[in-house]
Amino acid sequence: MSKRDPFYVVTHYHHLKKEMESWVSMLEVRIVDDLTESLFKQCQSEQVTRVLYIMKDRHSDTILHDLNQLSSLQKKGGLVAILTERDEINHAPDLLRKRIRELKIPLLYNGETLSEIFRDVFSLQVECVGDRKPRICVFSPHGGVGKSMIAAYLAYAISKKERVRLWEWNPFSPTLKRYFSIKTETEKGFNSLMKDIRKNSINHNGFDHYAYESGNLQLMPATLDLLDIEHWEWDHLKMIWEWLDQHKEDTVINDIPLYPQFASAWPPLLGATDIIIPVSPQNEQLEHAAIFIRWLKTAQITKSHVHVIVNMRSCHDEISLSAHEKILGHPVSAVLPDAGKVAKIDLISVSLRTALNEFILNAFGIQAEDQHNKGRRSLFPLRKTG
Repeated sequence: MSKRDPFYVVTHYHHLKKEMESWVSMLEVRIVDDLTESLFKQCQSEQVTRVLYIMKDRHSDTILHDLNQLSSLQKKGGLVAILTERDEINHAPDLLRKRIRELKIPLLYNGETLSEIFRDVFSLQVECVGDRKPRICVFSPHGGVGKSMIAAYLAYAISKKERVRLWEWNPFSPTLKRYFSIKTETEKGFNSLMKDIRKNSINHNGFDHYAYESGNLQLMPATLDLLDIEHWEWDHLKMIWEWLDQHKEDTVINDIPLYPQFASAWPPLLGATDIIIPVSPQNEQLEHAAIFIRWLKTAQITKSHVHVIVNMRSCHDEISLSAHEKILGHPVSAVLPDAGKVAKIDLISVSLRTALNEFILNAFGIQAEDQHNKGRRSLFPLRKTG
C-alpha cells in the first residue's frame, strides 16, 4: 500500500470524524477542527499537501477567511477540495458562492460525488496477492439491483465445486439470512463477532464459531443494529479481514454496504481480486456506477478485475448493450433477464440461473451446475459452527 502524505481533513462534523477514523490507519490523515494560522504555516512548509475542507457547521465569515488560505495552498501545488451539500451551498450568501467560483476550488457534494473525493484526494493504491482463490466484493451504488442475490447465488453455486466463505459486511441493510431461509435470531453472525472482539472474549473455536456451515459453504450474516455499529472500529474490521484473507485455498465473497465511506466496506474492497457491480439500466444508476469505476481506474485503488452486471428487472425501455457500455466506460460482463424481485435463492428462475452460471464460467472459470431446489422449506439447512 502506498501512502502520500500529509493529508488534512478540516471538519467540525462529528459524524464524519467518526467515519474518517478508519482512514487514519490507511493513510497519513490528520483530522483537525480548524484551519488555524499555525496549521496554515505548517501546510505551507510541506510541499505536497492535501486538504479536504468540510463546510458543514461553519459560519460564512469563517469560511471566507479560510478560502483565502485554501487558495494559497492550491497555488503552491497543494490538492484542495471543499465538501458540502447542495442545500448548504444554495442557501449560502452570494458573496461566499461568488468567492468559491473565483478561486476555482473544487466543490464536491456529499452523497453525490463521494467517489470523486476518493479518486481525487486519496489516490490510494493497494497491491493484490495473486497466489490465492478469488476475493470477490459485490458492490453497487444503488439498492434493489440484486447485489445480495448475486452474492448469495455465486456463493452457493461455486460451493458445489470448492470451499466458499460468504461474509456480509453490510449491517445497514442485511439480507443474506433471508436468502438462505434462516429465520431464527441467534447470537451468531458478523455483529456478534464484532461485539466479542470489542470485549476481547472471542470463542475458543475462533471466528468460524460465529458462522453457519453447509457442506463447502460458510455463511457469516449480519444483522441490523445501528446502535452497535457506532462502536465498530477500523482495527477490528482490519483484523477480521486479515484472518479471512489468510485462507488462500477458499474463495471469499463479500457483500458490502452501498456507500464506500462506511468503515466496514473498506477491508473487503481494498483486498478484492474481483469487484462485481450490479446496476439497473437507468441513466442515473449507470452514471453513478461509471463514477465508481472511474475512481477504481484513476486512483488505482486495487488491481482487481471489475465485472459490471446489468439487471434488467426494472427496465421499461429498450437500451442497447453498447449504450450501457458507453455510459459506463467499461464492458458489461453479464445481462440478467427480467426475473422479478427474488426473495430466496430457491425462487430464482431458470433463465436467471443460466445467466449467472454463464457469468461464473466466464469470470472465474468454474462450471457451475444448474442449482435448483424449488419447493424445499429451507434451501440451506445451515448449522452453526462449533
